[in-house]
Amino acid sequence: MLEAGCEVKVGILEEECRELNKRFFTSLLKRRPYIILKWAKSADGFIAPLPQMDQKREPVWITNKYTNQLVHKWRSEEQAILVGTNTAVADNPKLNTRLWDGPSPTRVVMDRKLRIPEDSALFDESIKTIVICGTSSEKNPSSKNLIFEEIDFEKEIAQQICDVLY
Repeated sequence: MLEAGCEVKVGILEEECRELNKRFFTSLLKRRPYIILKWAKSADGFIAPLPQMDQKREPVWITNKYTNQLVHKWRSEEQAILVGTNTAVADNPKLNTRLWDGPSPTRVVMDRKLRIPEDSALFDESIKTIVICGTSSEKNPSSKNLIFEEIDFEKEIAQQICDVLY
């Protein structure tokens, strides 16, 4: 543009533009997904109750209806949401956006030894779900919305997860 005699200004709203495009830049420059860590904890610092032998497979809520709705809004703004085996087994989460209008993210679950019960909400195939496992997934073949990805849990787990999701 300078060669054509046009006045060029650079750096206008640069920080705002970087913020707006942070997911794109992370993917392009770092060749990995943009990652947000989120958890809820009780006032006394706990994230889950002690396990009960007779516990039903349902979430234990430590937040209120407004923060639950906010979490569903956040889900609609991201491409994926990841939980671990213990959360999947204890809470039987749906990980969708039922409390907010918008697309549900891809569900990602860490299940090294394939311990999550087959009747779990995560396996209902209503939403694309990626199961990151360490044991052979031959007994649970992938389908259109349920994908098993094996990684080596003896190596860089975080890097392997980023590679799978990228």
